[in-house]
Amino acid sequence: MKIKFSFEAKKEFINSAKFYEGRRHGLGKRFEKEIRKQVGFIQNNPKSAELKYKDIRVLVIKTFPFTIHYKIEKEYIVIVAIFHSSKNPEKLR
Repeated sequence: MKIKFSFEAKKEFINSAKFYEGRRHGLGKRFEKEIRKQVGFIQNNPKSAELKYKDIRVLVIKTFPFTIHYKIEKEYIVIVAIFHSSKNPEKLR
């Protein structure tokens, strides 16, 4: 299945990578690489993450305090959020 990112997820991904890169050179790239790796895992195993909300699955990133929230549609897997664990997930609904 193909992957699509919501505007919000793409924005959070870019901003978080910039934040980490500003903290330490190379850390932003490590963050990007880890997120892309996990998105690839989702693409190959779309039903492997826990179904948390009505139709949203959540994959926990172990190396950074983030989760990837996504839903499976007919032709796409839509990444709806790349969410820092300190934020309130109720804001996603």
